[in-house]
Amino acid sequence: MESNQANAAAVRAFRVLEVVAERMVRLVKEGVIRSAEGKDIHLTAHSICLHGDNPAAVEMARHIRKTLEANGVEVRKIREVLKG
Repeated sequence: MESNQANAAAVRAFRVLEVVAERMVRLVKEGVIRSAEGKDIHLTAHSICLHGDNPAAVEMARHIRKTLEANGVEVRKIREVLKG
C-alpha cells in the first residue's frame, strides 16, 4: 500500500514538472501564460524566476531548461539577455 502511495506521489510530482515546463515553453514561444482562473494572458518575458525555497526548485529548473531546449529555445544567462 505504501509503495502505491509513493508511486502515485511521484507521478503527481512529475506531472507538476511537466505542466510547469509546458507553460514556460508556451510563454517563450507564444508570449502567453494561463492564469489560475484559466484565462490566457499575453506578455513578453525576458526571464523565468523560480522560488528557491521550494525543495524541488533545482529539479524544476533542470526540467524546465531541458524542456525549453528540447523545444528549440536557447537558454542564456541573464547578463547576456540584459546586454542586448
